[in-house]
Amino acid sequence: MGDCLNAGSQHDFNICFGKKTAVTSQNVKVYEASVRSLLALKYPKFPGLPATSTPEPAGPSLTAEQQATEFDKLTADWQAYLNTACGAAFHQFGGGTGGSISCAIICANSISFMT
Repeated sequence: MGDCLNAGSQHDFNICFGKKTAVTSQNVKVYEASVRSLLALKYPKFPGLPATSTPEPAGPSLTAEQQATEFDKLTADWQAYLNTACGAAFHQFGGGTGGSISCAIICANSISFMT
């Protein structure tokens, strides 16, 4: 499968895919941290304009702190969903070879890449 073409057994695949997943998970964390940093940037203050953000049609826009907090909640909620969905998929195999760690890894990657 994919990056683990030389895996000769389910065990070899689990080890290989687990390593690849660890790299992907770290990349997602770096991406999330970058997005959060961008959201947390404070708007510059311009002479003659109010210090707060410009009101939008639906009301004032969120402050940088509020945007970062919203993003933190979003990533926590997403992780909870991912854990629930992949846990359910894992349990569907009832401990068979498909329910091994590879099931959880494949589930997490499949759902993550859909976003």
